[in-house]
Amino acid sequence: NVTTANTNHTYGVDTVAPVASIAIDNVTSDNVINASESGQTIAVTGQVGNEVKAGDAITVNVGTETYQTTVNTDGKTWSVNVPGSVLAANGDVSASVTTRDTAGNVTTANTNHTYGVDTVAPIASIAIDNVTSDNVINASESGQTIAVTGKVDNDVNAGDAVTVKVGTETYQTTVNTDGKTRSVKVPGSVLAANGDLTATVTTRDTAGNV
Repeated sequence: NVTTANTNHTYGVDTVAPVASIAIDNVTSDNVINASESGQTIAVTGQVGNEVKAGDAITVNVGTETYQTTVNTDGKTWSVNVPGSVLAANGDVSASVTTRDTAGNVTTANTNHTYGVDTVAPIASIAIDNVTSDNVINASESGQTIAVTGKVDNDVNAGDAVTVKVGTETYQTTVNTDGKTRSVKVPGSVLAANGDLTATVTTRDTAGNV
């Protein structure tokens, strides 16, 4: 006796890899690592798109260093902490994301981002003029208001903060619009009660170095 049994089975075919994309944000607000930031931990962030999902693996490379993270729960963004010193030693960062569809097809997307590094502080100088024509406070001048003036130079800019100290008193002003001079009014009585004064100027470059 002979019996033959038959059956059919259908299956799906999916050989199309998912589509993935990844982008890297500016590493800082101005996309430049300054001296202060080089000593901090910087959150390197970015976006993903297309069929990338929350939890997908992301690899970030800066120079010879590699950092691992995953796509955030929103399925659109990612972030990984990188030492500012590592960023300062390089000038670009790369990132890749790997996603897998339900059929097991895998896609990896890559991107690169360049940024600037400026860890050199600006150069500043400040000088104080004679407090009077003869650099001596007399009885009459001790009852007046004296304009204590001076000059600034190098990388100092108009509007930079200047602090003048006479004894225990402190006076604030800024560099004049010419970017070269500054002036602050001091009671002659304060000058008469002392014999010296100090002045400091603080300047900041476009990268934020002070």
